[in-house]
Amino acid sequence: MFRPRRLAFLPAVGLLWGGTPALAGAEPAEVVAAPSDVAVPPRTTVALAPCLLGPFAEVMVERRVTPWLGLAAVGGYGWSLGRSDANSFWFSLPTYEAGVQVRAHLFVPARRWASGDFAVGVQGLYDHVRGSQPAGQIPFVAPPGLSVGPVVTMTTIFASGFTMSFETGFPIYLEKEPTWGDLHPWNRVAWFERTSIGWSFQ
Repeated sequence: MFRPRRLAFLPAVGLLWGGTPALAGAEPAEVVAAPSDVAVPPRTTVALAPCLLGPFAEVMVERRVTPWLGLAAVGGYGWSLGRSDANSFWFSLPTYEAGVQVRAHLFVPARRWASGDFAVGVQGLYDHVRGSQPAGQIPFVAPPGLSVGPVVTMTTIFASGFTMSFETGFPIYLEKEPTWGDLHPWNRVAWFERTSIGWSFQ
């Protein structure tokens, strides 16, 4: 009497474990993973940081070599305000810059409409702002030289790919040319902020 009960119990276990009993010669059912709506870190980000006061604009293109490590190129062109010792007024000067960044990212994925990204890194940048005295042809440069320093970036990446970021840092000038009209001519540490909008994609 005990053996039939044991045999009758085995199909019940099969129903509970596998859903339906397997038929001889039938192909195993394909397991389909449920789609995930969790965002993943973007591979490429292109951003524009305009400054209407100059006017001046910067373009940044970042490519992530891993989900947490990114390499970026930065370039900018426009006009900056400057003045010389011989004048008390400020005037626009042609300006360009070029540099690179290395960033370590902490990506915070979201399931709905936006994700967050926090990054710390190092930036190397060359700033070139050159003008001449209004009464002569004596050149001056402000801000001058080559700088290297830490940067911190906070970014919001929307589900559509639209990206907004705020960045700040403290460049340390390694090469500093003479500057006129600078309140701290011997100070090699500066501060900057960069607000940009752009697009992120795979």
